[in-house]
Amino acid sequence: MLLSRLADIVTPGALRGMTGAVAFYLGERPDPRLVPALITLAEKANSYEGGAAVLSILNGLVHAMTDEQMEHLLEVCTINDQIRGSVLGNRQMNLMRWGGPQGERAKAAWDKWDEPVTDEASYVPE
Repeated sequence: MLLSRLADIVTPGALRGMTGAVAFYLGERPDPRLVPALITLAEKANSYEGGAAVLSILNGLVHAMTDEQMEHLLEVCTINDQIRGSVLGNRQMNLMRWGGPQGERAKAAWDKWDEPVTDEASYVPE
């Protein structure tokens, strides 16, 4: 059921007033379909608040992400100006950096994330 309601819970402010960490509600072994679905929502985020809301939920799942998923998320976030160019999005990404996978692919993706931003490499999703 949560998969079908993801768009609702990542709406900015939807979880306001929630007590406890998101991870508490998702459990130690969350549904493996959540991460790819949330990465897709991050890719489609068309507001900085929406992007940060998606990343906030992903931060609750970062312990369960694979190297490949972190790599994909970083690729998506690097080219989405609503995340890459936002203070809120960058805060969420910085929280994710140390709690997520630390394998070679994730490290290489973080190195790319740390490179200076160029206008040619970014877009704003529709």
